[in-house]
Amino acid sequence: MDQCSLKMEHDQVWVEFQGSEAFAVEHLIPVLAKIDWKERVSDIGSSSERNLAIRTTHATCMRIGHMSSADLFLSAVAKLSLIDGVTRFSRNQLHHEAKSAREIYKRSTHGNNASAHIRSLRDSGRLVLVDDDIFELSDGASADLEVRLFDQATDDRSGSSNMSYAA
Repeated sequence: MDQCSLKMEHDQVWVEFQGSEAFAVEHLIPVLAKIDWKERVSDIGSSSERNLAIRTTHATCMRIGHMSSADLFLSAVAKLSLIDGVTRFSRNQLHHEAKSAREIYKRSTHGNNASAHIRSLRDSGRLVLVDDDIFELSDGASADLEVRLFDQATDDRSGSSNMSYAA
């Protein structure tokens, strides 16, 4: 198996990878292609930096530490609310966003139990039902996710990364 390494830095975006060339081609390059490398980030903590650093539900899930199926749906909520700026969303929008994390989402686990995972987030106070089948992120969950997603993003520049992938 061919090994490769990659180290990129542009403005306030750092990418470092060492591993299988097949993984880099299949998984890493498509993620890097989603970054707008021409966009300059002017202020640490700005919404531009947030949008540049974390653009996908998969990246959000890895950042918060995917441990359970509910975490995938919480990551989808965070992506919709904190990254895309969508304040209210339907169950279908939330499920569709969770499906976008193709590396994690499994129809048998997540699709068949989507209602249960969403109900779990609502029952735990992370999601608020504001209308028939319309949700929003609770204030407490929003504050927690802001810290977990964005404060960690500025701390990660030490060179180490806590993101891992299964080959």
